Amino acid sequence: AKVEGFDFLATGHYATTKNGELLTAKDTHKDQTYFLHQLSKEQLSHTLFPLGPYTKPQVRVLAKKFKLPTATRAESMGICFVGEVPMKDFLEKKIKHTPGLIKDIETKEILGNHDGLAFYTIGQRHNLNSKNRAEPLHVVKKEVKTNTIFVGPKNSPGLFQSEIKLTKVHWISGQSPQFPVKCRVRLRHGQELRPATLIQKNKQVYLTVTKPEWAVAPGQFAVFYQNTHCLGGGIIA
Repeated sequence: AKVEGFDFLATGHYATTKNGELLTAKDTHKDQTYFLHQLSKEQLSHTLFPLGPYTKPQVRVLAKKFKLPTATRAESMGICFVGEVPMKDFLEKKIKHTPGLIKDIETKEILGNHDGLAFYTIGQRHNLNSKNRAEPLHVVKKEVKTNTIFVGPKNSPGLFQSEIKLTKVHWISGQSPQFPVKCRVRLRHGQELRPATLIQKNKQVYLTVTKPEWAVAPGQFAVFYQNTHCLGGGIIA
């Protein structure tokens, strides 16, 4: 856009910006800073978020006032760039099936087969029955080396983490802060912010939480906040 002579880019994301800093939107339920934390201060200084000061109901009223076709359209909850397609259906077009075993995390009992590790996420409920368990089972661990999924009850110790290793940490300011950093963190979109501390050990950044987090999924973002400011984020290792 800059090459074409434009000074700013406006987007419909729910967020706000000030002096190149990324701030949360007025509508905390629609806030999308979780996805925008990878932007730089330079990029944000040329980005406008006109929906940031409004709630979704207020936007609906404005859309109706200006007779926009989206005024009463239902919200999309799927993958926005491919439409209302179930996640597994979308992935199956991109990833080959690599079948493997599903085992009980404690008894090592073989419970069935899976289509491929990529189609499952940590904490996902699995409709399997084990003669040793009456409660629902969830994905506790994915073992790449043996292509095995281990499942267990929702309270399995392996589903809880107090220290989370991060990779590819990005700071919006462009500068790494002085550790430790007291902040609040979000480990998935829409999750309530949790108190946390960022520490550094041997140049590796870790996130420590006071209350163990359930179903921390590798590959997802951990995004850091101080008050309404989004500091940046990293990928869960």
